[in-house]
Amino acid sequence: MNWESAREQVHRKLAQRFNRRITLAKGLHRAILAPPAQEVLAAAAKPGLLPFAFLNRILT
Repeated sequence: MNWESAREQVHRKLAQRFNRRITLAKGLHRAILAPPAQEVLAAAAKPGLLPFAFLNRILT
């Protein structure tokens, strides 16, 4: 593999990863910022039921 093709491949993969993160974040923000969801999330956060590790893994 030459330098140019390696650079293009890395650039393409990074762009795909970024686009995925943005898409997931937009969906999460819509869900999280809705008033009914905020109540459910607040109730789930108290006993530690929110999947922070999973969300971190899919967004990074």
